[in-house]
Amino acid sequence: MGLDRQKAFDIAGLRILEQGRPSLDLSGLCRYRTYLPEAELRCTIGWLIPDYRYHPSLEDHAGGHIDHVAHRALATDLGTDPCKEDIGLLAALRFAHDASANALRYGNCSIFLAEFIRRMQIVARRYGLDPCCVERRRVVPSGSHHGQYVFNGIL
Repeated sequence: MGLDRQKAFDIAGLRILEQGRPSLDLSGLCRYRTYLPEAELRCTIGWLIPDYRYHPSLEDHAGGHIDHVAHRALATDLGTDPCKEDIGLLAALRFAHDASANALRYGNCSIFLAEFIRRMQIVARRYGLDPCCVERRRVVPSGSHHGQYVFNGIL
């Protein structure tokens, strides 16, 4: 039994949208988990790694690929050790977060979230997944709810 791909996609997508911003350390590097005074942030893969399996040493391997240690940490809650095809999905989920984080150079978190949704739709098409969990979330472009999102029309 391999990774439950839809479950991984849904968890990663929804958690990033709830979080509202990417997991970046103070130097601007994407991290599985970032601890700030006001919040704990996670990337798509960081949300999939169970707390009891996470260790800060995983961050040493977080540079642009899903490494051996991180995908082993995913095994417990998402099935067995991910197979080669599953590693491709995990890499795509990670890329959706990390590449979208670059959008912050052009503005605020609303731009990040819109770009993240777009990239997750691409991941869903590529892997035959249902993108509805991220498509139901839309960024509110302006007004008093700046930076938040709407789920089924309700803030």
